[in-house]
Amino acid sequence: MSQKTHHLAVDYNAFEGLEVSGKAETVLLRGQVIVENDQYVGTKGQGEYIKRAKYGHQLESKVAQR
Repeated sequence: MSQKTHHLAVDYNAFEGLEVSGKAETVLLRGQVIVENDQYVGTKGQGEYIKRAKYGHQLESKVAQR
């Protein structure tokens, strides 16, 4: 795995250098197929951005204490 090849909007990958095999064939969102055969087949605007704490709610209070 590498941050250079993943489809995330970040410049790191927690699993950098880990060798893996396999991949997801189909991705579902609320019961509807949105990715199949490496192609996005959903509709534009499908899904919803949900703002989260930078470090997750479990760590947020510990980070704030620093």
